Amino acid sequence: MISQHHLGCSTARNKGTCENRLAIRRDVLEKSVLNGLRTLMMEPALFKEFCDEFTREVNRLRMEQGADLIALKSEHSKIERELDKAIQAILDGVPGSRLKDRIGQLEARKAEIETRLADAPSPPPLLHPNMAELYRQKIASLHESLRNEVSRTQTA
Repeated sequence: MISQHHLGCSTARNKGTCENRLAIRRDVLEKSVLNGLRTLMMEPALFKEFCDEFTREVNRLRMEQGADLIALKSEHSKIERELDKAIQAILDGVPGSRLKDRIGQLEARKAEIETRLADAPSPPPLLHPNMAELYRQKIASLHESLRNEVSRTQTA
C-alpha cells in the first residue's frame, strides 16, 4: 500500500531505488482479481484440469497416509509373532538370558507402534468426483464475502 487506496512499489516511492512508479487503486485490483477468479478460472477446460490434478494429488497423499498405517499394523503383527517365538524358545529350554535383550527390544518397539497407532487419525476419505461443483460454490462464496463490507477484511 503506497497510500490509503493505492498499491504500488513502495521502494520506488520511499527510497527511489526502483523506477516502477505505476500504481493501481486497490478496489480496481480486487475487482479484477475476483473477475478473473469468476471467469477465467472457471473456463471449463482449465477448471477440469485443476479438479483432476487436485483430486489425483490429494487422493495420492491420503492413500500414502493409509499405507503408513497398514505398514505399522503389519510390523506390529510381526513383532507379536517374534515375541511368541521367543517365549516358545524359553519354554523349549533356550536360556532366557540369551533372549532377554531381544525381548526387551521387541517389547519397546511394540509399545511405540501401539502408541503411534492409537494416536494416528484415521485417513480422511478420498475426494469425491463432484468436487467441481464444490469449487464453483466456494469461488461464488469467496466473491460474495469479498464484496460484503462487513466480512471483507476477514475474508481477505
